Amino acid sequence: MSDRVAKWRQSFQKARSNSAQVQADLQKLELLSAQDVNQRSERAKLSAGIRGKMSQLKIELERLQRELQSLADNSSENEVTRKSITQFKDELAQATSTMLMTCPYGTALRRLLVCMMPGASILHQAATHDLPREATVAMGKAMANIMKAKRVTPEISAATGLPKRIRRDRGAKAAKKAAKMTKETWRKYQSAEHREAWPKPDYMQETIEAKAVRDGGQGAYRDRTYEIVTRWTQHTKIAYRPHAKAPGSKSHIRYEKYSKAKTVGQALKLGSYPIDWCFDYEHGFIKVVGGDIRDEPIDKSMELAKRCGLRVADLRIERGAMESMHMRAHRLVAERTAQEILKRKKNGRITADDVETVLTNWSFGRNTSRQNVMPQGQEWVKSDTLGLLRDRGGNIHALNKFLLQRLPEEAAAFKWTSLNLNCNYAARRHRDANNFGPSFIQAFGKFTGGTLSVWPEDNKQEGKPHQLPEKMKQTVDIKKNLVLFNGNTAHEVNDFEGTRFSVVYFCCGCHDKTPKPVQEELKKFSILNCAACRKGRQSWMKGSAAVTV
Repeated sequence: MSDRVAKWRQSFQKARSNSAQVQADLQKLELLSAQDVNQRSERAKLSAGIRGKMSQLKIELERLQRELQSLADNSSENEVTRKSITQFKDELAQATSTMLMTCPYGTALRRLLVCMMPGASILHQAATHDLPREATVAMGKAMANIMKAKRVTPEISAATGLPKRIRRDRGAKAAKKAAKMTKETWRKYQSAEHREAWPKPDYMQETIEAKAVRDGGQGAYRDRTYEIVTRWTQHTKIAYRPHAKAPGSKSHIRYEKYSKAKTVGQALKLGSYPIDWCFDYEHGFIKVVGGDIRDEPIDKSMELAKRCGLRVADLRIERGAMESMHMRAHRLVAERTAQEILKRKKNGRITADDVETVLTNWSFGRNTSRQNVMPQGQEWVKSDTLGLLRDRGGNIHALNKFLLQRLPEEAAAFKWTSLNLNCNYAARRHRDANNFGPSFIQAFGKFTGGTLSVWPEDNKQEGKPHQLPEKMKQTVDIKKNLVLFNGNTAHEVNDFEGTRFSVVYFCCGCHDKTPKPVQEELKKFSILNCAACRKGRQSWMKGSAAVTV
């Protein structure tokens, strides 16, 4: 017997063992009562397990059938092996038939097995079980109908090149009949004028990366949406966009009914679900016009902790000022990611991709105090400061290690106390007011543009930053280079497209007033002695131009 045939036989014996386990589970399922409350949960769990095993068994038997046919078509096999293959065909057919007969009539498993039946004669299989002729004929007809149905060539989608799925109706036809509005009438309400009157929230314009919730993703709806919607009460006054959903769909029928509501309480009575508010709010179909609104969102800490793989207590312990529950959760995910990177690269080099991963998971706060960097027309920017002003253990360790591993000998005297994290804004031309000495900066992310322009000869005597001549500036690519520059001179970020982060390492102006215990705490985060900033300043301020490292 050849090696291929011997290997096939081992796989077949394993499949028969799995088949026996499925039959045992089915017998156990029959003993559990669907009416008994105590047994209902166990029955549901066991059914789910059986379905999984059935699906795997189907795939395995189909594979065995194909391999056996391939072996049979191989004319190079000797006579003994060919006889063995013929015997295996009968054994495979008999094993499948045995499962089919022992399963309760009408079960999903029987229907599944009928589709898996090898090409052996159904009459022969039935005869081996001494079935009545009526059952044999009925099974033969059923098998013939199934095989006929399987020969139907499915329609191929022009868009995907794959067979089109046959969708169940699920009430769609009834919804079309119930619609009282034509598509032509509905389109009149989809004009640019209506869209301008009912815009989507500003934060929906922000592009977010699709990723698992555990890794910092936001799920089906944005975290900001949950924070807004869970502040509503039954007395919150709302208004719905007229005829927002297309006729012919089930959602149109429901929307036409609950969109007449004037309050959240009325919307619930008219058939709206809370999840409808999330969808409608993100698409600009609903807006709040008054009434009662909670100061804080409903506490979803248990659900949020479960989604992000956190402890509920972690969402409350050391929660910072102005830090929402969702913001805290994403920052903890970033913290966990940073710790994992540090553990994995204990003696290795922190890469730009590692930093980008941490910053992507980090939830940036809306900073309204950095008036000097805000682009024209903006009221806030996504910017956080860590270190002497705020502390986050894992993130600071990872970001500091990134810089420490890249400091050249010429920059060994550079010291810093704080880190500034920025996300997706081009800082307008400004001078830093509270920095002590020079700063290091690097950008991360998938973007184009976003270079840094510095006016190294700015002595603050030429007037305001925007009055400085363009010819005095020096532009550097901070995505490709780690750059040392004097932040107290004028500088700006040029326009960019994509997702852009930046990290600025600087010495806080109040470092000399830092209490000893705080200085010791900063050292734990790989931030160097604050007092050393004074010693290094003079040597670094001799040259004020931007320097790439």
